[in-house]
Amino acid sequence: MKQFEIRARIYFVSSEGKVYDINGIEQSLRLHMGYWYFKRRSIHRLVAKAYCCDWFDGCEVHHIDGRKENNTASNLVCISKLEHKKIHASNSADPILNVETCQTKRRNRKAKQCFNKKFVINK
Repeated sequence: MKQFEIRARIYFVSSEGKVYDINGIEQSLRLHMGYWYFKRRSIHRLVAKAYCCDWFDGCEVHHIDGRKENNTASNLVCISKLEHKKIHASNSADPILNVETCQTKRRNRKAKQCFNKKFVINK
């Protein structure tokens, strides 16, 4: 687990996206618009900053599988704002893992199948 500080209090974040206090007690998270938060800090950014070696100031955190609630370190990648816009604006496959996310397919009339499967791997 990696340590971080909020208002002079020490907390720890795991690579699975769970937050603990200094005594090891798991802290409750708040869900807002599909993203999990702890004391107004998004969990995906806390995890990415602690565990992703490609973190840089001003980066955006992309969920590889397209599911905002999946905040495991292996599902997050730091990319530029421009790259992130291209991924979510296009109807093509996600260049990160060649995965076509439901978010890009939702505009399509066949989105029901994709939405239920969460993502489709292009071969």
